[in-house]
Amino acid sequence: MALSADGSRIRVAILGSGMTGCAVASTLLESSSSTSSSFVTGTKARFDVTVYEAGRGVGGRMSTRRDDLRGGGVGGRFQFDHGCQQIVGPAKTAEFAEALVAWRGRGCIAEWGGRFGRVFGRDDGDDEGGERTIVFEEETGGTTTTTTTTTRYVGHPRMSSICENLVGATASASDGDPDPSTVRVVTRTRARAIRSSYRDGTAANTWRMERSDEDGVVEALGIYDWVVATDLGSARSLLPCDDDDDDDDDKENSPSFKRMIGDVDAVPICSTMVTLDGPLSSLPADGIDIDHDSHPELMGEKFGTLGWIARDSSKPGRRWGGRGLGSDDDGREEYWILQSTRGGARVLLERLDLMGSTLEEIREEIRRTMVNDFMRAIPLLASVTANGYRKGGTEEEDADVLPTVIDSVGHRWGAAFPVHGKKNGDGDGNAFIRMDCHVDATRRFVACGDYFGVHHGNVEGAFLSGRAAANRLIRHVNTQSNASV
Repeated sequence: MALSADGSRIRVAILGSGMTGCAVASTLLESSSSTSSSFVTGTKARFDVTVYEAGRGVGGRMSTRRDDLRGGGVGGRFQFDHGCQQIVGPAKTAEFAEALVAWRGRGCIAEWGGRFGRVFGRDDGDDEGGERTIVFEEETGGTTTTTTTTTRYVGHPRMSSICENLVGATASASDGDPDPSTVRVVTRTRARAIRSSYRDGTAANTWRMERSDEDGVVEALGIYDWVVATDLGSARSLLPCDDDDDDDDDKENSPSFKRMIGDVDAVPICSTMVTLDGPLSSLPADGIDIDHDSHPELMGEKFGTLGWIARDSSKPGRRWGGRGLGSDDDGREEYWILQSTRGGARVLLERLDLMGSTLEEIREEIRRTMVNDFMRAIPLLASVTANGYRKGGTEEEDADVLPTVIDSVGHRWGAAFPVHGKKNGDGDGNAFIRMDCHVDATRRFVACGDYFGVHHGNVEGAFLSGRAAANRLIRHVNTQSNASV
């Protein structure tokens, strides 16, 4: 086992600082900080952990946008959770329930109280003479009855606070040797992992991390003993060229990991951050799920791309009004997050791709389309949330309730949700549901993320996969260390 320069620590590079990456990092750090021994010999591996993140801060899809949207004034004026919106409880596993309790104790999550519900369409009466109706089903009270209590948690004072707390991140690229008591986080860095060999002058069976600047100049980032890929893209990029080298320590997992991961896809989602000039009092709900599956024709006609809308400024710890952020001047602006359906994002992005649009053009068209859909839907949503339903949905709506949009910015999440078995319903990707992570002990490569496990596709699944990956790595390294004593 190759160790770091002092001969006592295992160097681990983690690609991605979302929930999975931060769960891996914090678990490895806990193991390194623990004074207990793993075996009667007392030998226990310690870890130097570095997290590489392409974005401006930690969080991945749980990151928070904090700046002046158009870049024209006060830095830090606006704050939006433009990716993951919430953690919906109760937890499905005891391990994640314990994590929620711990996070609440640390103050990095809080319960998001408010009014929530679902809007859906239906046909009332006979097929030919029936009236199309849009219904608001409130989560608690109203027209909905539930047997379990739903609790919504959000990061406090922002969604990225959870990941920041896990790694103790200052989100800066520090120089010099890493502090063994902390996780080193390197942001704004799209790192590449290259498997090393004796031929390139480094120790065999290690990983060389590097990045290229805008001019193509390559910068070395360090040598690591293990690399952990926390998303589909980075995992695919690190796979061997042929299956003969795909020798993992999970022999029971068949077919090969390489073929399995080829049958998993990730679908995009579009988000738009909207700042209004005042509270949208005509729409009392703080979060609304727009159910297109209930009546695709009607819901598409009335709501366009919208799949979820939320009053982001209603979350705990957020100062209401942009001018209030970081100042004593309580502004009256209100922040809303608009998120698309998967189908809406696909249609919009495919059209833009055919047009050869640039990234900035894509973001602008996302913004324009989703703001228009929101403005068009507000009068109907105001009516249906007040009355519980709206008959007919074809007449002109009252435009007097429309607010003024101060600013808005679109964003594309290129890989928002995993899709298993993309080739057919029984595709190899479905095998990931029976796995919590993948550990290739021969190549010292770990793959984990929210595409693994029964609870895939959400924060809980991402956390569980990261924890499982770290614990598997710890067990393997400790076993190898004690076997060589």
